[in-house]
Amino acid sequence: MTNDGKTYQGPYDEAAYSAGFGIGPGVAPKADLYMVRVFGCTGSTEVVTDAIEWAVHNNMDVISMSLGGVYGSRLSSDAIASDNAAKAGIIVVAAAGNAGPAPYVTGDPSTGTGVISVAANNARAFLVNGVKIAFASGPSVNGVEAIEMPLPTGSVPAVILTTGGALSLGCNTTDYPAGGVAGAVVILSRGTCSFDSKMANATAARASAIGVVNNASGFFNPLLTNPTIPFIELQLSDTPTFLSQPQPTTAGIAAANVPDATFQLAAAFSSGGPRTDDGALKPNITAPGVNVFSTDIGTGTGGTFDSGTSMATPHVAGVAALTVQAHKAWHEPGLRAAIVETASPAALPDYQPRIEGSGLVQPVGAVGTQVTARADQANKLGLLSFGIAELTKNFKEERDIVLRNHDTFPATFTATATSSAGVPHSVDLSRSTVSLRGHDESILRVNLSVPAGSAGATHDTSGNLVFNDASGVISLKPEAGANSGVALSLPYYLVTHARSTVDATLRDAKNPSVRLTNKQGVIAGNGDFYAWGLFNKETKDISAGFDPRAVGVQSNLISATDSILVFAINTYGRFSNAAQGEFEILIDVDGDGVYDYELFSGDTGLVESLGEATGQLATFLVNLKTKTEIVEFLGDAPFDGSTIEMPVLASDLGISPTNPRFTYTLKAFDNLGGEVDLKSTASFNAFTSALSTALFVPVGPNLTVDVPVSIDKAEFKKTPALGFMVVTEDNLSGESQANLLKVPE
Repeated sequence: MTNDGKTYQGPYDEAAYSAGFGIGPGVAPKADLYMVRVFGCTGSTEVVTDAIEWAVHNNMDVISMSLGGVYGSRLSSDAIASDNAAKAGIIVVAAAGNAGPAPYVTGDPSTGTGVISVAANNARAFLVNGVKIAFASGPSVNGVEAIEMPLPTGSVPAVILTTGGALSLGCNTTDYPAGGVAGAVVILSRGTCSFDSKMANATAARASAIGVVNNASGFFNPLLTNPTIPFIELQLSDTPTFLSQPQPTTAGIAAANVPDATFQLAAAFSSGGPRTDDGALKPNITAPGVNVFSTDIGTGTGGTFDSGTSMATPHVAGVAALTVQAHKAWHEPGLRAAIVETASPAALPDYQPRIEGSGLVQPVGAVGTQVTARADQANKLGLLSFGIAELTKNFKEERDIVLRNHDTFPATFTATATSSAGVPHSVDLSRSTVSLRGHDESILRVNLSVPAGSAGATHDTSGNLVFNDASGVISLKPEAGANSGVALSLPYYLVTHARSTVDATLRDAKNPSVRLTNKQGVIAGNGDFYAWGLFNKETKDISAGFDPRAVGVQSNLISATDSILVFAINTYGRFSNAAQGEFEILIDVDGDGVYDYELFSGDTGLVESLGEATGQLATFLVNLKTKTEIVEFLGDAPFDGSTIEMPVLASDLGISPTNPRFTYTLKAFDNLGGEVDLKSTASFNAFTSALSTALFVPVGPNLTVDVPVSIDKAEFKKTPALGFMVVTEDNLSGESQANLLKVPE
């Protein structure tokens, strides 16, 4: 089904696909093989679900879906429908998404257990639509034309927009010279506002082209809904060249054959796994998805170059069709295994299972293999997913790989385990050689071990959030030409978290102190002190990871007149990536009972209208009276955690030593429509807190630390708190990440 609602059903053209994939004539055509492709649907998941059900009822062999949401789980309706289609015998192939490599952003329906989720890599050695900008002063830079529009010819003015010695964002007309930039190529930076906004401002300033410098390495894939002038993608590494150009200057712009430094690497936009909620390994496989030439509406016999996991998905769907034809008597699990487990990790220089699944799809291997290898029947994914481990002791678990020989000829494989980047771990195989008679099955047992103390904390030594996993590949190499020389590979994967067990107790009301203990923790945990203001007594109809339990606030003075306020929210359950939901702190700063500001958390890509989610959490402040919004700070919310910390400048709220008090409450939302609105309010003094806050005390394993605290009784009467809220983000997820200590009134 296409996005205009039409459907197609027809015989599969074996010759066309054989030619396209270089497969010889040895695969006999299957006269009744049918494929259905669903793409471009932006409406409700019910539309996708209906299309999948139609495919099942009409006996399709392969479903190809270039669509989906972000932060996908196995429980969405379209993921469940896709999994049911796989159980009905259909090979289901779906795009992983274009949200980038952040953890837990792989989209549904590709997150369905029986679905082949497709990541994208770059299979082109040279940039399509490469552009060279040659400045009059001598240096030149390479770029990519993002849209097919005629480039300016000859030498044209080149205007570099700068602010304070750095490239400007071009989000405001005031970023441009007063007289405009008539006929010029204008160079500015990516970020903050949408690409459409940047282009609109450049067009209004009468530019002939716009060059946008990336704010990360490599090139990018801009979403442009209304292009008016040529758009050139430029690299962050060329920023010094742009900034060194005299103004005014000129430049020549011309198409060029530009080598692509990302050749064979995972596409920067390809969505990272694992799967939300359970940490199962997704995506499953990788295929070319950068600058793929395809058909385009309105071009007649022409086409267009496009990028995305939507372009990678049809490659795998085509291989699925060939696999169905080659293995006519096989059932869906075996066919899926043939496609996924014959992929090549070695073909991807930057291989990571969380980003690229089992490796680069191999049509010849999928068609030629007569042996399949997959995890045991209890693991319907077919991959060696060990889930999520929060460790206070060493991890050790085993999984079985079931090898099945579908042929009459025997086959022997050499089995090896190779780890990828990740936390220290070891893998033991039950044997190094596996032999199968014709139509035989055999089991290879895999034991994964991870030392708890090295499983990884929530932050690195610089305080940056990190994501930890243990991963690698079990390789099965055929001996003596067995299995037509086709090797098999199964990635293994575990999300790891080393945990502390910091507990807090309030001692001695006259000379109060808080005792922190970390009796069973394998790493140090930090006691981070907040004034506990709000408590949600009951769980609500919302995902546990976004169901708030307690809220507190602390003040970190940065000057005599300003402070960074941090709101901490502890949830009853574990979220995978906090950017998939939203927390709103409503703040009244003038005491009139009407909220003046809304501080909320959200995905930077979605909030800033960059076209796609990014998996990156930030806090945003909205002035409810003026309806203006500003970005505050990146949020602090460890993956697979139950705590989110939301910073905001007191000065942005109009809070000062002469106006230090405010009241606040909370709303929470998940991405499934669940919502919690707390009815109670809390108060706080940003410059003279009633309770000690912003104490940050590390507690090593098996240690105890006593922390003196203070209670300002006079201020407590004006801004009472429920007590101390001691946050430890490295504790086990859930309630233990916030110790709540009531203060006697």
